[in-house]
Amino acid sequence: MSYKIKGIPLLVLLVLYCATICFAAESIRLEPDEVRAAERTCRQGLRRLASAQLAYADANRYKEYGIWWYLTDSGYIDEGKSRKNFIENYSLAVFYAERPQIIFGESDYSSTFTVVAIPSKYENQLRTFAIDDNRIPLVWAGPDGELKKQLRSGRVIGLDDPGEWDPRGVDRKSRIKAEREKKKEEWEDKCKLTLRALGSCQLAYMDSNLKKDFGSWYSLAKNDYIMQGYTRSNIIDNYSIAMFQAMLSSWKSDKRVSNSSFTIVAVPRSQKWGLRTFGISDDQVPRMWVGGQWNLHAYLRDPSRRIDMSNDEWQPLR
Repeated sequence: MSYKIKGIPLLVLLVLYCATICFAAESIRLEPDEVRAAERTCRQGLRRLASAQLAYADANRYKEYGIWWYLTDSGYIDEGKSRKNFIENYSLAVFYAERPQIIFGESDYSSTFTVVAIPSKYENQLRTFAIDDNRIPLVWAGPDGELKKQLRSGRVIGLDDPGEWDPRGVDRKSRIKAEREKKKEEWEDKCKLTLRALGSCQLAYMDSNLKKDFGSWYSLAKNDYIMQGYTRSNIIDNYSIAMFQAMLSSWKSDKRVSNSSFTIVAVPRSQKWGLRTFGISDDQVPRMWVGGQWNLHAYLRDPSRRIDMSNDEWQPLR
């Protein structure tokens, strides 16, 4: 016995219904141009998040990246945006930020972040993308089942496996290396420029005082040769001024001998980027430390010890 609805067998009705659903799904299938546009929007959104993370890290003391709530609460992500609607057609399945290790009140700059965006619509047509602190958008190239397994596990997803995360036809390691070298060069250039500027401040301070002495950090800051708000740990990105030494002029037979000198040494706060140590003294020639780390630490541990930058351990720079 078969049931009928207004003369139409129930089985036929079910077939027609399924065909209608399939036709509707087919009718909303994205065109190739729409797929490319949607994926381009996703990559742009991930780059914006990476920029927000960098800005957030620059603004906080320990240079750490933030979780979603920290970024939204600090205004780095627009109000009203959520992980489900930040990128059209995508949902941020992973938004992870690891805090850096803090040693003696300073960060070792090991903070990292990982963001994974999976399609929330058209999941059979759009691909999954991700980005981390290397700021290079990657596309998932591994098995779909493996990605779902990683997402379900709740563990941190690493983006270092080229078999799973494809840098879109570019050697990721080479791009990362190039990015790191560019950052390193920028930070080192800024360090050398700042040391030259501090040397100029010393000359100006010397010209303005009757004793013709160079000044300590406190003296230069008090007399506005160093702008208010700058400290020895924040005046140079990723560097701290480990030594700011000013030796006063000596006197002989009641006559002043103009032999005041100064020594400024800037050391990287972390070895993660391979930054080098730089210094400058009263001859106004920036130099790079090429001696052993142990010898440098021996100098820095003894603030009263004068660093001689004329020896072979300091390489003059142009």
